[in-house]
Parts: sequence; C-alpha cells; structure tokens
Amino acid sequence: MASMDPTAHTRQSAVDLAEGLARTLRIAEALHTARRHIDLAGLDDLVGRLCARALDLPPEQGRTLRPSLVALCEQADRFADTLRATPPDHAPPGHAPRDPVPRGGRTPGTPPPDH
Repeated sequence: MASMDPTAHTRQSAVDLAEGLARTLRIAEALHTARRHIDLAGLDDLVGRLCARALDLPPEQGRTLRPSLVALCEQADRFADTLRATPPDHAPPGHAPRDPVPRGGRTPGTPPPDH
C-alpha cells in the first residue's frame, strides 16, 4: 500500500477541516433558527487549525483551497450578521431571557446582602 504524499495529506486535512467548519456553522444556524441554545466555544480553535494547515501547504496548493475558504468566510459572516441582528431577549422556548446584572452586582430578585 502506497503512503499518501505529505502535501496531499496536509491539503486533505485542510479540506476536511473546512468541510467540518461549514457543517458546524450550518448546525449552529439551524439551532439558532429553532431558538435553541448554541455554544460556539472552540470554533476559533478550529479556524486556527484550518489556517495553520493552509499555511503549511506550498503556495500553489494553498491557492486551490481559496474558493472553499472564501465560501466558508462568507458563511461565517452571514451567520455573524444574523447573530448581531437577533434581539437580546431571543431565548429558546421555555427559557427566560438572561437578565443583565445591574449596577451593584445583584441579580434582579435577589435580596441585598446582610450588613
């Protein structure tokens, strides 16, 4: 069995990461549309790994990824716009919107501390 060329392996790894990020964004968009809680923690790590993989490629190989990376950036930008346009009281059904902690550091409805 022939082993894969290291450059081809790195390129395939970058393609796989880009496809995985696109899937993750589609799932997050669907959850957001359904007014479900979404947690985007760790997304920046995946983007960082994708960038590192792309930079590991020779320039001519890296350029072949450009169309899929541009599409991924556009998808992320559209989702970011959607999130910014969402009212702060947008909450999943059955969940109350989060109340901001007011000045003084007490959550609404909690008694003041004893002095």
